[in-house]
Amino acid sequence: MINLLDPDKQPKFINNLPSPPRIDATNGGKFNLDMQQTDQWLGLYKSPGDDGIYGTNDDELLNTKVWGYSLQGKNSTTYPGPTFVTQAGVPIQVEWNNNLPKGEHLLPVDETILDPDMQKAIADGYIPTVTHLHGGNSEAASDGYPEAWYTQNYAETGSAWVKKTYTYDNAQEAATLWYHDHTVGLTRLNIYAGLAGTYLVRDANENSLIKNNVLPS
Repeated sequence: MINLLDPDKQPKFINNLPSPPRIDATNGGKFNLDMQQTDQWLGLYKSPGDDGIYGTNDDELLNTKVWGYSLQGKNSTTYPGPTFVTQAGVPIQVEWNNNLPKGEHLLPVDETILDPDMQKAIADGYIPTVTHLHGGNSEAASDGYPEAWYTQNYAETGSAWVKKTYTYDNAQEAATLWYHDHTVGLTRLNIYAGLAGTYLVRDANENSLIKNNVLPS
């Protein structure tokens, strides 16, 4: 068994920086994202292979079981999730589909901090989730309140759950935001499991700076 907590057992500074898939939402529209479980390589190695050198083709990679997001029918499930690229003043709609497997959570759950409804959902084998756009100027019904959680196929929902499809007006200046799970009592676990991604808001000023090579694209 490899001790992954031993820094001497893992090579450093040899992997390319990962680039998540991108969703061009600058013209608005409706997007369906799935929360799913997958095995993903996060940069860890089992061994350097027969040549004993890391960074070569025979490296033995070590995959990690994660929960991630994917754009329905477009790309594989990843952590971090796909990067939204939006335009200020152009609203979009997103349905965050909970397609996680039923059963136990990937991580130990402290049920003493959960309300009775969530305790029942966990006991029934469901995984409550709700996605929050962190830093977004969002309407209340689309904020992703911690108590607005829902389970697979919306079988069980929290006290603040209102609707399936969220609206993001993007009524703000250019900003680098992120979306993440926000479930009451499970936020730290669901994010650690992989439910997070980047959300970019572009505006005319930033677009001009990018066009003139002042900022990177």
